[in-house]
Amino acid sequence: MIHLTNNIQLLENNLFLLEEFPNYYFGTLSNAVYVAEKINQPKQADALLGKIKTFPSRYNLPLSDDLTLKMFLSSSSIELSILTARGEFTTAQEIIPVVESGLKLHAGKIPLQKQLYFAYTFAGIHIGLNDFSGGLKWINTILNTPNMDRNEEIVAYTHILNLIIHLELKNDQLLPYALKSTQRFLKTRNRLHTFEQIILQFISGFKSYKQLDQQEAWEKLYGELQKFRTTNEPEFQKMKAYFDFETWVKSKLTNKRFDELIRENIN
Repeated sequence: MIHLTNNIQLLENNLFLLEEFPNYYFGTLSNAVYVAEKINQPKQADALLGKIKTFPSRYNLPLSDDLTLKMFLSSSSIELSILTARGEFTTAQEIIPVVESGLKLHAGKIPLQKQLYFAYTFAGIHIGLNDFSGGLKWINTILNTPNMDRNEEIVAYTHILNLIIHLELKNDQLLPYALKSTQRFLKTRNRLHTFEQIILQFISGFKSYKQLDQQEAWEKLYGELQKFRTTNEPEFQKMKAYFDFETWVKSKLTNKRFDELIRENIN
């Protein structure tokens, strides 16, 4: 972090360098935000994000179209990622219309993977607010996107979120079809990750349990996710970056709000 901070200060103290290398300054700020958030320095992360969003006007820098697009995509994804990781879903939801406007403004220039990323993030925000119908709208946007199978990792997680939403909405008639669709998609990859196996097994058997047995099913799922964390930490962290499934399950066991538990985990 010290190295990144020194580079930021060097550029800010030498305007000619900042004018010459705006991409480098932007990239350094982005990396510094990520590191600050990882080491639990939220105030520093917020200050750095503020610099990212305002540095062109603050230093009166002309920006190319490419850098303008890059700034929009990166600053928006960084801000949404930070807010969801902190459980600040209400604030994140307030940003969605702003990001949507930017996506329309830059339509035709945004890679498909980025479009899917934002739709997936929007879905996760709605789930975090218990607005499952709102989340389902964005899930369907992804699943109905042509050629989206080329971005298979995010689509795999989209299928998993789709199952969770139908489970939460108690869509008992639609859930079996969603489950079959998920199994069919995952089968095309010729591999099934541990986390996917855990979730599919849970969803497959959940509705067959009696009401009294469902608590036991949630407890078993929570235990399996904790075991998954200890046996495959890298894959667990990748899963958590897409959605904090472990905390979601804990919210079902404790009857606490999902966002409240996320904030408790941080503190």
